[in-house]
Amino acid sequence: MLGRRFVTPSMPDTAVVTPGDGGASARAVVSSAAPLLRAANLTIVNLETVVGTLPDSASYPQKRFLIQSPPESVSALDEMGVDIVNLGNNHQRDWLDGGISSTLAAIDAAGISRVGAGLTETEARAPLMVSAGGVNVGLLSYCSITGDAVNDAYPLDADPVPPGLPPSEAWQYELRSWGFTGATVVIPVTSRRVGSAWQAIVVAEAGGPGAAEDAALWASASAVYPELQDWIARRGHGGANLLAPSRFAPDVSALRVSGADIVVVSLHAAFQYIDTKSSGIELAAYAAIDAGADIVVCHHTHVLQGMEWYKGKLVCWSLGNCVFDQDLLATFRSGTLRTVFEGSTLIEARFYPATVLRYRPAPVSGEAGLGVLGLIHERSDLDFHSTKPASAILNTARVANPSVAKARFVVEGHAARLLPGPGPSTSLTVTASSTEATDLAMPGLTRSRAPGGGALPPGLLFGRDLFGFGSFEDDAADGVASGGLHWNNTDANSDKGVVLDTAAWSGSHVLRLHRTSTNTARARMRPVARVTFADHKLWQDLGGGVVAALDPVPSRSMRFHAAASGVVNASVIVDLYNFDDANPTEDPTSVFLKTVEIPFTTTSDDAWREILVDFSASDFAPSGGLAANMALFYVALYPPASGDTTLRIDDLQFVEWREAALLPDGFFGVDELRGPGAASTVTLERREE
Repeated sequence: MLGRRFVTPSMPDTAVVTPGDGGASARAVVSSAAPLLRAANLTIVNLETVVGTLPDSASYPQKRFLIQSPPESVSALDEMGVDIVNLGNNHQRDWLDGGISSTLAAIDAAGISRVGAGLTETEARAPLMVSAGGVNVGLLSYCSITGDAVNDAYPLDADPVPPGLPPSEAWQYELRSWGFTGATVVIPVTSRRVGSAWQAIVVAEAGGPGAAEDAALWASASAVYPELQDWIARRGHGGANLLAPSRFAPDVSALRVSGADIVVVSLHAAFQYIDTKSSGIELAAYAAIDAGADIVVCHHTHVLQGMEWYKGKLVCWSLGNCVFDQDLLATFRSGTLRTVFEGSTLIEARFYPATVLRYRPAPVSGEAGLGVLGLIHERSDLDFHSTKPASAILNTARVANPSVAKARFVVEGHAARLLPGPGPSTSLTVTASSTEATDLAMPGLTRSRAPGGGALPPGLLFGRDLFGFGSFEDDAADGVASGGLHWNNTDANSDKGVVLDTAAWSGSHVLRLHRTSTNTARARMRPVARVTFADHKLWQDLGGGVVAALDPVPSRSMRFHAAASGVVNASVIVDLYNFDDANPTEDPTSVFLKTVEIPFTTTSDDAWREILVDFSASDFAPSGGLAANMALFYVALYPPASGDTTLRIDDLQFVEWREAALLPDGFFGVDELRGPGAASTVTLERREE
């Protein structure tokens, strides 16, 4: 997508698309990622937007998130060499059928093939067949994000009006007169809220009245309750193709009969911003392969998830964002999946790491690239999927499937070749101390058990950097010679910023802060986005809505190297927030809870030293009944009493520590170790690939 903040930017340094410029600005947004994508015989993206210039007044009433990108967006697709756009997603109907018509016209005029959405159910379900490199490729697209979950959350007639209800939400509690009489369906005319009207529709449709009566029923209800959400092509209107596993076998078979050598299935499903595949999309992907698909690629979560092999076929659970305007740190890491087929045989698959940098996609190498590879490796290896056993979405343990092989990531250059795995394990002996951290080479996974399955020493802590962009290096292939990816940089000549430094602790860039006694305020620097965290990330579903945590409560630290001249009066500052996106009928809420500030200092001799700033459990304790789950952190330097002070920071991490022996048996992304005792020798089991 290239709408919203691309067209109306809220920050001065983000990518901008200027309508009416012939597409030049749209091409510039994707110029860094374009060479890799253009190189393929066939390039496919999920186009998650309406394309057009429809007025706001024509958008879907009360849909929480609306995305429309200007017609110049097709220039970005052309720049990337996109051959096919998948339209089977939950934003194709953001401007109702008028938006679908606009999008189809823009894509067709650009000569780009499309699949997954249409103005009728038949058009939306239609498969696509293209020829590339002498191979016939068939594509199928399905979407499970229907809008039903929003309708299910609307209040019923008997529900009390919550105190302090915002006026903008009062419509949900309005009583409106509505009823319907059809050939087989009779709903008496009476005053109902939107939620009760929806329940009446659900009951009526369960009786199977037929397509024509379904359409008439929906037209009648949506005329009175236009806020009822339906984003799928059904009920007499357009939209995305419904994900129904019963469709897989006949759809794949029809493509094979038409001569498809390869069948690619696209699934738009699962839970947003969750780092593991959902149990539902897991079953759907396996069903698609059982029906004859050669590869399944999924999307919708906006975050990078793992990959695996099912019955020898590759499944990609999510590649994250490519071009999007989200400001959540979890949405910044992404990548491109490249597959090479010889005839109908997959002979190579590679993953190329990337990041979305100020809304522009860019390939990454160095520490940033290794961080992306380590993340997708871990998410491919852990035996967990996301479920919703009660009100919360949780990563829960899954039963091992004998038909599934974990993905092995063989790092070659700045990318990883994908093979059925898991990869080989080796032993590694390290010395760990409670007073300082011991780094582990990345990428690689570390088992929470000793080689052979024995217990690791009590008190040994596995550390994970939740931020991932504290090296300050210029790791993005974006044509800009600048370090500090995802940092709120200022001019390098000012009193704060990311600068080149030939004496850096590692690499060539550091964060530099400078103050003099004549300054009246502190200098501070922060990333552009908040770090997300939780006390527990792994769960066991015990049934009946009961869950048990499988991982221990963590401790947290800021860890970095510092060098200073002058007397240092510095601190680490963390602003804590509660972010809640649980209610599909409301916009997410972000509540500021408190600020934690911990001073630190270092010797003023310009020598590099490791600094560990430990937070206490009380620092992250709930406030006002709300638990902290996001943090925006700063490094601050205060003016000295006399003279001037320069503080340099390198390799900064926001570390979460969990006791290894209390984790479930598995291989985890571990950046560093700590403890137990003053100095202990520990033998670990590692997967480097």
